[in-house]
Amino acid sequence: MTTSAPLSPMMMQWHACKQEAGDALLLFRLGDFFEAFYEDAELLAKELDLTLTKRHTIPMSGIPVHTGESYIDRLVAKGYRVAVAEQVEDSRAAKGLVKREIVRIVTPGTVINSSLLSDKSNNFLVCITQLNHTFGLAILDLTTAEFRALQLDTLNELLNELATLSPSEILLSEKCAKIILEKNSIIM
Repeated sequence: MTTSAPLSPMMMQWHACKQEAGDALLLFRLGDFFEAFYEDAELLAKELDLTLTKRHTIPMSGIPVHTGESYIDRLVAKGYRVAVAEQVEDSRAAKGLVKREIVRIVTPGTVINSSLLSDKSNNFLVCITQLNHTFGLAILDLTTAEFRALQLDTLNELLNELATLSPSEILLSEKCAKIILEKNSIIM
């Protein structure tokens, strides 16, 4: 993502949002479209079979805002994290560039209104932590507001609980992931 020309104020705003989004694919609202730039544009075009264009040597690809949720669902179903940067002020009242901020990051465990959700099962987001030989497990379903926290004494208890829950997404520290992977578990 290198540029030789000075960045426009809008692209400076995009870069600030992209830095905040990290490895998530950034959809940046420009009027009636969500635009992606650079590597995100290439990925968006490839994964959703969209046109990849260029403006001033910057790759770009976009989707209409009114169909954005279906495209976001497709990206999340393919395993991508998607950050959505919206216009957070009225364009008619803005003096100069309309302010944009990331308003949400969509992941499998944070999907709320989506074709990816089933009426018959939960959409659990779980977080695992470990202290000595004890595991802590926090379980959340944003669609139902169900929350539970458990203390488990063995890795086998943890793995059995995860198999029962079948979570959409698991958050854990690198240290905890290493311990679990060293035990030859298959949660990832």
